[in-house]
Amino acid sequence: MIAGKFQLMDYSKYSTIVFLDANVILEGGKIGDQPWHEIDDSGGILLLFVPQVLKEIDSKKRDGRLAKHARDFNRLIAPAAETGGPVRLVDGPPLVDLSLAVTNRVDWDKLHDLDPEEPDARVVAQVLNEKHTNFDARLFVSQDINPIGMATRHGLKVKRLPESWLRAAEPSPDQRKISKLEEQVRVLKATEPDLEVLVNFSSGEPFVHVAVPDLTPEQKQELQQVIIDENPRVSEGQRGMLTAALNYDHEYNGKYKRWQNKTVPNFAKSLSNDINLMWAQTPISFELRNNGAVQAEDLVLNVKVVNGTISDRWNIVPVYPPAPRPDPNRLFSGMHNYTSLSDVRTLNIGRHEMCFYNDADGGDSFEVHCQDFRHGRSWVFDAILTAEPTTSDDVVLIIDITASNMRGSTQKVFKLSHAVCSKELSSIYDIRGLGFVADLPMKEELKQFDEDHDFSRFNFLNYDKED
Repeated sequence: MIAGKFQLMDYSKYSTIVFLDANVILEGGKIGDQPWHEIDDSGGILLLFVPQVLKEIDSKKRDGRLAKHARDFNRLIAPAAETGGPVRLVDGPPLVDLSLAVTNRVDWDKLHDLDPEEPDARVVAQVLNEKHTNFDARLFVSQDINPIGMATRHGLKVKRLPESWLRAAEPSPDQRKISKLEEQVRVLKATEPDLEVLVNFSSGEPFVHVAVPDLTPEQKQELQQVIIDENPRVSEGQRGMLTAALNYDHEYNGKYKRWQNKTVPNFAKSLSNDINLMWAQTPISFELRNNGAVQAEDLVLNVKVVNGTISDRWNIVPVYPPAPRPDPNRLFSGMHNYTSLSDVRTLNIGRHEMCFYNDADGGDSFEVHCQDFRHGRSWVFDAILTAEPTTSDDVVLIIDITASNMRGSTQKVFKLSHAVCSKELSSIYDIRGLGFVADLPMKEELKQFDEDHDFSRFNFLNYDKED
């Protein structure tokens, strides 16, 4: 065996003897780069490490996060372990050396408040029992409060490691795995579309809408009578002459009778409910974006509404159902009707066009398809959302998006709170005057309709139906 030359330490040349806790090495920055002048800016500094600290550092040699720092320190302190002398860390100023502490056997009976089974207590006990240095020159440095408290109780000078001495936080093995998985997800996303859906409610929250009570039987009867009185049966004259006979609408009396006995009662029966639904409408806008670098192939956008319905147009209650009029040209009206090939030809939908697979026609859902939704593209759909007037539960929109080149699907949920404002029927609709006395919720849209006569955004309710 080849034995190294053992050196005797001259402790007197150091003005400060610093005992470092394991966390200073394992959690702090590079030991040679620390601002040692903050501890002693003129005299020499000796850094000593008691056996318990060396043991704790050595135990981290296989730790995924701390192994490199433990091994670097072991290489640095190895010459001191081999020779017993100091290892020069910094030439100064201040001069900084490091070495191993030589400790006496700990008499735990004299340290009754320290638990020999606790690592922090063993560190402090070994510092207290260091063999060669002046007690008053010893300074214990740690990041942890527990050993600092123990050292203070036993008269040692202490210093808590400043935050500036610590390394930047390093990811744990689990965090590294998470980061790796996130990177894999990022790579996968680069090969599939990045779809985003936005919903804009034009109303504030909560959306407040009007509700009126049901008409009484007397009100229904009065309303029917006023409508019929305002729209009496039209006289068509005599049927004897040929010209008069040709112009005579033989079906008019039947149509008027059906309007009088079916259509008008239907209107009176459902008026309050239809008013409540009409006032529970609010515009809504959907926007679908492809923010990625890849097109969405065979895109499917499905919207489900809970506690409400969705439509591509306003539903409007007429002031009353119009009475039928005689049609003098009834016999000739269908003579030139025919079906052209263009009426039955299948629509040719382009790959990049959005196609309604299930229309937004007043139900609780709609679905849109697109064969090739290009990257960087956006699509906007303006619709009318109707809150269910019989409940105060939020209107919920559940939107699912998928594509053949997406892994899984994307789901977004949007909610609209709403509240009902109860009013008397007379503040909304005048039975005797046959008209609305309150502004309709789609008043501005109707103004535009008066200018361009575009029916595409309106659906006027029809009451000519069987019970």
